[in-house]
Amino acid sequence: MSLIDVTPEIEATLKQGPLETGTIIDLFLDNEMLHYSDLFHDLSIDDGTGDGLGLAAYVPMGSRLIPPEKIAETQSLNTQGISLFLDSSRISDDQDVVGALIKKQLIQRRARIRSVLFRPGTNRTEPIWIFNIRDGVVDGLDDSTSVDGVAALEVRIASGSFAYNERRNFSYSPADQADLQPGDTGFSKMAQLIDIKLDWKS
Repeated sequence: MSLIDVTPEIEATLKQGPLETGTIIDLFLDNEMLHYSDLFHDLSIDDGTGDGLGLAAYVPMGSRLIPPEKIAETQSLNTQGISLFLDSSRISDDQDVVGALIKKQLIQRRARIRSVLFRPGTNRTEPIWIFNIRDGVVDGLDDSTSVDGVAALEVRIASGSFAYNERRNFSYSPADQADLQPGDTGFSKMAQLIDIKLDWKS
């Protein structure tokens, strides 16, 4: 069963409270994927969604990862800005988890922010539900900000739908699409719906 399905256990947990939740971040780079959480211990999740991640290990950042406080529920092609903050006050070199992240090419790379509900009384070690899923594209970094007086790196993320508003100067091949979105059959389904042949770039 997928971790995004709502089960009777999840419904009961939501009603009884208090809730034990966390935030996980996925960054999709050219040749690797990075995974972080705001936990203080290692976490491995296979969310069962078939998105190609399989079992992903999330690097604990603890309080150094400051997730967005409010993410509005919207349905729009307009860009919706989301900001998360990383405590950069302890960066010494790229051996530091935040320092190493800054060295990566993050701009215009896909980012996904998700909330995780844990089974009560497990000290946030047994995930039972993934919710509040937000996909987007990193469109800016700002290292001149602070949170509660502590130096922080702001990672600005535009909503995933923003990509549909962009004019692109290139096209994808089948191999490109398979790398970016494993298992995506959208083009094949579109061809079936409108009963025409869609030619890929060769």
